[in-house]
Amino acid sequence: MGAGPAGMRPRQDLAAGLESVRDHLRAERFAEALAGAEALIGLHPGAADPLVFRGLARAALGRPGEEEDYAAALALDPHHGEALANLGAAHLAAGRAGEARAVFAEIRKRRPKDVPARLQLAGACLMEGANEEAAEILEGLTREDAENSEAWLSLGVARAGLEDADGAADCFAQARRLRPGDPRAALNLGALRFSQGRIDEAIDEYAAALRLTPDDADARFNLALAHLAQKDLTPAVAEFREVCRLRPADEEGWLYLGNALLEAENLEGAAEAYAEGLRLNPERSEAHYNLGVIHARNSRTDPALESFRRALALAPEDVESRVYLGVVHMTRNEYPEAARAFEEAVRTDPAHAEARYNFGVALCRLGRKGDARAQHARLEVLNDELAERLMGWIEAP
Repeated sequence: MGAGPAGMRPRQDLAAGLESVRDHLRAERFAEALAGAEALIGLHPGAADPLVFRGLARAALGRPGEEEDYAAALALDPHHGEALANLGAAHLAAGRAGEARAVFAEIRKRRPKDVPARLQLAGACLMEGANEEAAEILEGLTREDAENSEAWLSLGVARAGLEDADGAADCFAQARRLRPGDPRAALNLGALRFSQGRIDEAIDEYAAALRLTPDDADARFNLALAHLAQKDLTPAVAEFREVCRLRPADEEGWLYLGNALLEAENLEGAAEAYAEGLRLNPERSEAHYNLGVIHARNSRTDPALESFRRALALAPEDVESRVYLGVVHMTRNEYPEAARAFEEAVRTDPAHAEARYNFGVALCRLGRKGDARAQHARLEVLNDELAERLMGWIEAP
């Protein structure tokens, strides 16, 4: 009789150990949960649950191996629902929509009424741009439960993707009615109105979202973009500054702050913003270009040339950088260098009238008026006014 209870101990130990790990996860003691799960894996190598718990702990700690744990659990128990659902969620979080879609489709096949799995399947469809399939899934969910705010919110996204703006707006309104404290309906409605060119309404929606979550950097960024689209530069600059405060390591906020300051003619402020954005990511060619424009406007020709060269090193086909490079050379009376820059610009974009005009002027400065006449002949087709101005250079003594 004494052997019976001893023979049951491993299973009892596993159950107790799993409950302990579960308690750690609930209390957000993820390092302890990870250690407990690893101990259970060593003691019970044929059990799937410890692998699932280790995957959850790894995900919470931002450590690699989460998906491998779920896959290993499924290898031990192909019907382990939690492992399958967590694997799908991990694929979705990593942006692997196709893999997530396959996993949640399998869950749906096994459990057709599983609402979370159907929602996540719809999310994977939306990520892949399969808006019709997503809408079909979500319409079914809203018919079954008209109080499901997540389904209404995602259905709004699907209908927006299907260019059904009115239907999308109705869905976002339903989601907001069901969960008035959730800012996502306002954010999505703001994005919808922005895409329709209804900027004032977009601003109202983004502001409504920020009243709920004032530190939402994405909402502030979108609000700033809406103000910038309206040429409301003072609030645009203020919102971009707040984005930079909330996310100082994100170059996008700094570069857009530079754009807004440049439009507001605050050249030095714009230069500082672009410099910070480029410190974070030196590979942004448009920021080098804009910084070059600021240097050129302030007659700082050496740093202007350096900025345009860096822009072109990153984007060799950027005609505007090439033209500005030539213009700066012209201001320095460096006509051979200017002519080379303009020649490359018109080779890249033969219809660029300003580049062709400047090329003709540089050729005149070099005494090559015959070549300048050839540029004039092409310019007449592109821009009468510039062609007339170039003829003035050609006919000048």
